[in-house]
Amino acid sequence: MFATRCGDRFLCLITNVICLGFGGTIIPTQAQLLQCYILSCWVTKFYLPINLIRLDEHSKNIFMLIEEDIEIQIKPNGEWIK
Repeated sequence: MFATRCGDRFLCLITNVICLGFGGTIIPTQAQLLQCYILSCWVTKFYLPINLIRLDEHSKNIFMLIEEDIEIQIKPNGEWIK
């Protein structure tokens, strides 16, 4: 598996799934994964659908599309912008 030294087993699982899904070519940072998890929990508390989560190969940002019009990008350092 790709992530073996993670402190949190959930983050290890998510990292491994994303790495396998992208063929292991691009890997999100742990800060990105944690922020993505936190934002996903926050969004679903309001019963909003998450339509897309994608790791952009060029900018290395995670892109989230929530409902039809809310776009969030998570930078490699974990900061997010709307």
